[in-house]
Amino acid sequence: MRRRAAMRCSATALVVVSTLLAGCGSSDRTTADAPAEPASTPSAAPSSEPPSPTPKGEPTMKPLSRFEDEAPVKVARKWAVAFATAVNDHDQELRAIAPLTTAEGLDRMVGYGAEDAGLFYPGPLPFTPVGVRAQGDSAEVPMCLWAEGFALDRKTKLPPKPRQIGEVALTLKKQGSAWRVDNLVADDVDCSRVDVKGRGW
Repeated sequence: MRRRAAMRCSATALVVVSTLLAGCGSSDRTTADAPAEPASTPSAAPSSEPPSPTPKGEPTMKPLSRFEDEAPVKVARKWAVAFATAVNDHDQELRAIAPLTTAEGLDRMVGYGAEDAGLFYPGPLPFTPVGVRAQGDSAEVPMCLWAEGFALDRKTKLPPKPRQIGEVALTLKKQGSAWRVDNLVADDVDCSRVDVKGRGW
C-alpha cells in the first residue's frame, strides 16, 4: 500500500511471522536450587474427589503503545484489521473498511489496496502510534507503519520486499459521533527508536 507521491511506501507491508512471536521467559531457578524435602514428609492421603480444574486465564498482551485508549487509535486499529482482511479476501473494493472510512477515504484506500493485490497479510497491518492530534472534527494519528516486508507472497510465503517502516499519519474525520479514516499521508515522524511489532491473526 503506497501513498502515491506523498509517501512511496507500500502498505504491502506485512510482517515476517518470526517477529510476531515473543519468546517465553523461563525461570532461573533449577531443581538443584530447590530445598530438599525432609525424609519424614508424610504422603497425602488419596482423595476420592476428582481434582478441580486449575483456572487458566487468557494471556494478557502488552499494549502496543500508550495511546491505545484514544478513540482515533482504536479506529485506526480496526481499520488495520479490516484493510488486511479485505486484501486477504481478494476484495478489491475493500468493503470491510467502508464502515470505518469517509467516502473519500474509501476511494483512496481502494487505490492503496490495489497495490497489495495478490499478497497475504499474516495479521493486521502493523503500526505504532506516537501521538494523537485532535482538533474539533479532525484528528491525526502520527505513526510508524510497517509499510513493506510484512505482507507475504501467497506462493512463496515470504515477504516480496525487505522491511520498511513508513513515517506517516493516518487522518480521520468525525462524522456524527464516530471517527472515520480519511487518508494516509507522509508525516514528520522520527521512527528510528520506535519499535513496530506485528501480531498474527
